[in-house]
Amino acid sequence: PIILLIFSYFIIIIFSIIFFTLYADQSLFGSLILRRVYFVPAHINYIYYDFFSTHPLSLWSQSKMTLGLIKYPYDLDISHLIGLNYYQSEQIGANTGWLGSGYANAGFYGMLIYALITGFTFATLDAYAKVVGKALATSISFAPIFTLMTSSDLPTAFLNHGILLVFLLFSFFPVNPNHKKANYVYV
Repeated sequence: PIILLIFSYFIIIIFSIIFFTLYADQSLFGSLILRRVYFVPAHINYIYYDFFSTHPLSLWSQSKMTLGLIKYPYDLDISHLIGLNYYQSEQIGANTGWLGSGYANAGFYGMLIYALITGFTFATLDAYAKVVGKALATSISFAPIFTLMTSSDLPTAFLNHGILLVFLLFSFFPVNPNHKKANYVYV
């Protein structure tokens, strides 16, 4: 399955390059696959780093987690602030994933905190996948995880985009009959 997946990605990228080369501005397929999926999220992560390395960090001041104790230093929300500064329009909301939003909130420490939480999330999803089955776990968690990686702040992905709901759903699924019980060691 891994070889087939890699081969499929390779074919999609090759077709995207061909369509993008032949039809330049008219290739919706090439634009969606190559530019929108691979290049735009990485570029926006860099833009967040570029902006917040020279401007005040938000320190989660836009979030309800801080209970309004930290004053937000800008007039626009972060995504529209980036849109205004880099795309010359405050109508553009340049959302980013956990990496850029972690940096916008607390610099490298924010990225580290978000990386630890994201790693724990993946480890938990992996544990659930072993119990309920990989196909079911992947199909349920793909959309929220994709949103987390490309266009949502970590707390938003958990609360609004369904990662907490995914964990809740997994707790109601029966154990996969092919699951081998682990030998637990008690200390």
